[in-house]
Amino acid sequence: MTSIRTLAISDGGAPNALQRQELFTTLLEGKAKSAVVTSVLTNRLKRGIATAIFWLNPNFRAYPPDQFDNALAHLEVSDHREAVLRTLREMGHKLAPLDTLKAIEG
Repeated sequence: MTSIRTLAISDGGAPNALQRQELFTTLLEGKAKSAVVTSVLTNRLKRGIATAIFWLNPNFRAYPPDQFDNALAHLEVSDHREAVLRTLREMGHKLAPLDTLKAIEG
């Protein structure tokens, strides 16, 4: 469990209370490292959700797009930055475009 890494890129979606509980306590037991990069951390409600998740899982962090490299460092995957971006771009072709991903890429 301690080697699992999760990276989410979001324009503002957030898990509901039950999903947060299941994801960060029951399923992963708070051991996996997780990072969310989102453009909505200026929103107090979204910051509050990120804080609540952090309380449930101290290995969780939320970052604005301009701190993408910090998110990768938290996940201990900084050496794989280009591969992560390439995968995100490939996924972006199959999903709705994300403003947050555009902001990461500059």
